[in-house]
Formats: sequence, C-alpha cells, structure tokens
Amino acid sequence: MITRHQDVQRLLRHPRLKRSSTDEAVPHRVPDDSRTRRLVDEAFTRPIVDAMWPRIHRLVERQLDLVADAPFVELLADFAEPLAAQVRLELLGVPAQAHETILAWFADIAPVFGRTPAERDPIGVAAKAADSTAAFTAYLEELVESRRREPRPDLLSRLTTVRDDDGPLSENELIRQVMLLLVSGTETTVHYLGNAVHTLLLHPDKADELRADPEMIDTAAEELLRYDGPVSIGAPLTTADCLNFAGYRIRPGDLLYPVLGAANRDPRQFRNPESLDLRRPVGTVFGFGCDNPCCLGATLARMEVKIALTGLLRRFENLRLDEDAPAPVYRPDPLLRGLVSLPVRVDAPIPA
Repeated sequence: MITRHQDVQRLLRHPRLKRSSTDEAVPHRVPDDSRTRRLVDEAFTRPIVDAMWPRIHRLVERQLDLVADAPFVELLADFAEPLAAQVRLELLGVPAQAHETILAWFADIAPVFGRTPAERDPIGVAAKAADSTAAFTAYLEELVESRRREPRPDLLSRLTTVRDDDGPLSENELIRQVMLLLVSGTETTVHYLGNAVHTLLLHPDKADELRADPEMIDTAAEELLRYDGPVSIGAPLTTADCLNFAGYRIRPGDLLYPVLGAANRDPRQFRNPESLDLRRPVGTVFGFGCDNPCCLGATLARMEVKIALTGLLRRFENLRLDEDAPAPVYRPDPLLRGLVSLPVRVDAPIPA
C-alpha cells in the first residue's frame, strides 16, 4: 500500500510499473493494452470534451427541472445517475430516443456492480442484469455498424475510424471501451458529485460561501475531490522485473496499490489536510486513479460536477439533508468511495 503523496505520484508515473493485467476496474482508464489505449486516446480528444460544456449545461438544467417540485429527492438515483449516464450517451452520439431504454437497462445492470441493493431474489436480479447486458451489447453492435457505414461528429464514430498499422479497433475492443466509458465513467462521476454535495451539506457555511461566489467553483470542485473523492484505492501496479521503489525491493508479480485517499490527506503536501478550504490553491489531487488532471475522462467528470454543483446551489437555496431519512452511509467498498443513497430536500424548511 503506497500512501504518501510523493510516492503515489511517482508510482503512477513510473515507466516500469504497469497496470496489473488481472484488474480492469479503474474508472476512466482502459486496461493495460498499450495499442488499445493509444487508439482510444487518439479518438477521445480535448475538443470533443470541450464541446460537451453547453450540452452538459442543458442536461443539468433539465434534471434540475425534473426534481424541482419534489418534496424530497434521492440525489444519486434522481439526479446524479441519469445526468452522468446521459452525458456519456450524448458524448458517444447515442440517439436521444434510445436514452430512456438504455437507462432502464442500466437500472437492471446496476445491482451487479453494487450500485443498488440486490438482497431480494439475487438469482432473478442476476438473470435480469444478464438479459439487459445482452440487449445493450446487441444495441451497441448495431450502432457501431451504423457508424462505420455513416460516421458522424461524435466519439463513437471516431472510435470506429481510428487505426494504426495493425488496423482499426476490433468490434469486441470497441464495444468493451464503450462499456467501460459508460459503466465506470458513470459510476465515479456519480460518487464524485454525491460525495461533494454531501460534504457541502455537512458544512453549510461552505455551501453558502460557494453559493455567494460561484466564480470559485474551480478550486471548490478540486478541494471537494481531495476531501472526499470517489476512488479510495487505485488499481494495483506491477513490474516485469525487479526494481527498487520507496525503499522496498519490488519483484515481478508484486502488487503496489496507490491509496489515493491517504495521499490526498498527506500533511506534507496539503496544509491542514483535515479542513475543508474551498479556496485552497489547486495542487495535484488524485481523484480518479491517474496523476494527470488533464486525463480526458477525469476532465469530463470535473466539468459535470462543476456545472451540477453550481446549478444545484443556484436553484435550491434550501438544499439540505432530508431530516426524516436515516443519515447517509457509505457503501462497503474499499476501492470506490460513495454513498448508498443521498436523500435531500429542496423545498423551504417548515418553521419550528
């Protein structure tokens, strides 16, 4: 377990340390297949991400409208999850008329990934998830074939056209990358936003500070990511030969785990790390298992959270935890840190 900020940064950048081939669960990152990663990076460009800004604004406002008149809101299920999923569907270029069906498939698949409880009838839940996964895969195969025939200005079309000396991505490789973007990317963004809102509601003075000065959203979003990010422990790295790292002799097959949550609270890197300072100067925050803040998947997540937080605080002056619901609890997951649910109220509080 690597916990110091300096060591985690070295670990993630070390040229001789690679993702363990047995682990494929890191958000926003593809498995350690250098060719696949290179082709995906060629397709997934900064202009594509930057072009999502007005579309995310539109999606946020629509989701805010949907929850505005509700007496109480489950912020993850009612707001964060549909928002994050639809952002990625639009990024890929999935037709709008298919979004509702795909979101229903996501709801069936979610229990398998631990996003919703599945205590009742686990066999039935697993069977339903398998059926929806098969239906989703079949839909993507048809959409990929359509984009190969008639490319459009979207990420999916770019993924079908990128190639190197060995040719384009195979259909299996392409479908796999789309699944990773939709499932892992949605998951971490949901918990980044959920943890951020939860933190602000536990520190109402900070929420008021951000509401009064929305121009500080850049530093605020980064501080909220540092304070309670969605990835506690990154994917393990390993080496093909012996090397020395952080005073230890690392042998082939040894697994090194970057503990991002500890690195983000390292007092050698952050002054008063246990305090929440929305104006803290931006440093290197390990939010998504990579050390590069310009990683495009992470950039997209940051963009979504900034727009969503600004919209929530602007629209709902009385946003608060639902006093009639049990206190939010975190999922029993050592790697991804997120709440089971986040019940909130957006109406005016009843006078005592």
